[in-house]
Amino acid sequence: MKFSVRLSEILKQLKAVAKIASSGSKKENDITLNILMKVEGKELSLKSTDYNIELEAVIPLVDVESEGVTSVNASKLMEVCSRNNNIEQVKFELDENSEVLIINSDNTVYEIRTRTATEFPGFPEEELTQSLSLKQKQLKALIDMSIFCVSTEDFRDYLRGVRFEAESDNLSVFSSDGHRMACLDTKLLSPVAQPLGALLTRNCAEQVGSIIEANADLPVELKFSKNVVSVKCNGYTLKSKLINVSYPNVRNVIPQNIEHEIVLPRKRFVELINRVSVLSSKRINGITMNFGEGKLSLRSENKEHEVATHTESCSYTGPLIEISLNHAYVNEVLNHLNTDDFTMRFPNPLGSVLLSPAVPQNEEQPADSIKSMYLISKIVV
Repeated sequence: MKFSVRLSEILKQLKAVAKIASSGSKKENDITLNILMKVEGKELSLKSTDYNIELEAVIPLVDVESEGVTSVNASKLMEVCSRNNNIEQVKFELDENSEVLIINSDNTVYEIRTRTATEFPGFPEEELTQSLSLKQKQLKALIDMSIFCVSTEDFRDYLRGVRFEAESDNLSVFSSDGHRMACLDTKLLSPVAQPLGALLTRNCAEQVGSIIEANADLPVELKFSKNVVSVKCNGYTLKSKLINVSYPNVRNVIPQNIEHEIVLPRKRFVELINRVSVLSSKRINGITMNFGEGKLSLRSENKEHEVATHTESCSYTGPLIEISLNHAYVNEVLNHLNTDDFTMRFPNPLGSVLLSPAVPQNEEQPADSIKSMYLISKIVV
């Protein structure tokens, strides 16, 4: 294997692939700490895996002297390339006898130990029987608007991923950590042949979000088997194991008996929460919110009984509402809404609150728009 390339042409792909190779706790000699490098024809393939997810990037080359394949430590390769990314042309050559990859960058020469490609694990091959298609910017937005609600704890498997449910041309996406839940709905580019339900791991969702274009109208297709999801776009191919557990009917958790609702300015409310939360308890991050008689009041108190309060006028004139919420959860949700105003809906009984963008009822939405709603459970003090 021998070729030359501008590092600026491969650094983005190398960074994405190296991230998977360096993820998780691995033994020092684990082969998945390496990247599989393969030159075939006029293409360079970079592939990595952590046994649960595999990412391959294919990059066109111009200057290829010979083909070949090997594996090399991801972090070492990444560091060498990042420190030489301003060099116009860098030469790569595999010395099979010495089992080293020689990198020549402006007369700086690196020799990095390699391991044979036969040691590199393959990803389980399964027949992909179902698929769904939507715009790249749709999928990117769905991931960004849901992944922050995914649990970082391991006690319930179904809370550790992003749930995709498709029927006809409707796609619903759910994520939850047991205290808050994201509920998103959008339209597919084409109907699915049969209902589909799949739970993507957090890592898979993050990696998919990193390889798609946030502003692209180009389509992207997710293909599914019973155990695997595969995504191919923008020169990348990603395969990931799914979380195969029974997923509850989360629609039953969404309160239907809405008793009151309030429309508030989003940025102003975020500002007020940031002010008042300074003295909130660090254990529960709680802020008590009161609405009524044309006023809203926010209050926080810590274990030293230090208190912060704020009161100002609002449009709500109904009966008094009081609820305590985790201010970090509220702020995170509001920062993922893109409207000037948002709506708070209060069910009866008052065990949670629903937050959503405030959109005029007669305003026509584009076909690829995403309808979002977030449920946050109240804090019981």
